[in-house]
Amino acid sequence: MTSQAAHVEHTACPIAAARAIRGALLWAVGFVALHVYWALGGRIGFGDQDDPIPDTTSTVAGWIFTIVVGVMFAGGLVVPSALLRPWGRRIPRPTLVALMWLGAIVLLARGLGGLLDGMLRGVGIDHGLTGIPYEKSLGSAHPSRYTVWSAAAIDATFVLGGLLFARAARLTTVCRGTAR
Repeated sequence: MTSQAAHVEHTACPIAAARAIRGALLWAVGFVALHVYWALGGRIGFGDQDDPIPDTTSTVAGWIFTIVVGVMFAGGLVVPSALLRPWGRRIPRPTLVALMWLGAIVLLARGLGGLLDGMLRGVGIDHGLTGIPYEKSLGSAHPSRYTVWSAAAIDATFVLGGLLFARAARLTTVCRGTAR
C-alpha cells in the first residue's frame, strides 16, 4: 500500500465510523419518535388492529417491562451520542462499543425472530415461533393482510436498527480513537 493510499484509508476510517454512528443515532431518534406517536394514540404501522397497544402498566411485571424498554430507548439515544460528543469521553470507549453491540444483538434478535415467526405462520404453522396465537398478539385470530404486513414492517425496522448499530460498533472498533 502506498503512503498516499494509507493516508486516504486512515482519514476515511474516522469519517465512516462517525457516519455509521450518526446513522444508528438517527434510527434511534426515529424509533423513539414513532413510539411516542403511538403512545399518544397514533395508529400508523399497526394495520387495522382494534387495540394495538397492550396495557403494560396494570401488573408489576408490566411495569418492569415498561421501565426496561424505557431504559433501552434512552440507551439507544445516549450511547451513540456519547461516541460522537466530547462529553462521552468520560465513559470508557470499550463500554460504549459493548453497549452498541448489545443493542445490535437485541434489535436483530427481536426483528429476525419476528420475521421468522411471521414466515412460519405464513406457511401454516399456527402459532409460529413464539407459540402465541395471532388472537393474542394481533388481536384477531384471522388478521388482515394489512395487519400482517404492518407487523412484518415493524420487524424489518428492528432488523435495520440492529444492522445500523452493528455497523457502527464494528467501525468504531476498527477505527480506534476516532469518531469523537
